[in-house]
Amino acid sequence: MALFIIGIVALLSSLGGIVLGVGITSFGWKLFGNPQVDLMCYLYLLANPATPPWLQSYLMLYAIPEALRLMNLATLIGIFGAAVLIVSLIYFVAAIGLLAMKNWARIIMIIVGVLYLLGGIGTTVFGGITLSILLIIWGIINLLWGVIIIAYLVSDVKYEFE
Repeated sequence: MALFIIGIVALLSSLGGIVLGVGITSFGWKLFGNPQVDLMCYLYLLANPATPPWLQSYLMLYAIPEALRLMNLATLIGIFGAAVLIVSLIYFVAAIGLLAMKNWARIIMIIVGVLYLLGGIGTTVFGGITLSILLIIWGIINLLWGVIIIAYLVSDVKYEFE
């Protein structure tokens, strides 16, 4: 029964991760997707000899660095969204495998549990260094979730898998 609950939680959270990953990626590129066009226009204006000097200095000091900053921000948002999407797809496949009682899914979830443990340790230590109570609580929750996953999937339940 607990395995079924872990599978359902993994399935629901991975579906949420898929929606979040697609949403973050599309949001980043829709919100900041035009700096490439702006940069090309700015570079054309700089190359044009008829461009007044005041406009050239404005482009060099403000417009081009701003376009490059927005391009970098859009790229980072897109990479973050793609990473969330990939991780949630792996989690989704593992959840389906857990519901089907496959041994490979058990091993994937053990790896996920170890990653929860490592992330929980890192978050708790970083929260302790920065004195952030929310980071410490988040780290402890990740530690507990990792211990639950590993303790359950490494115990005698491993004989129930194919």
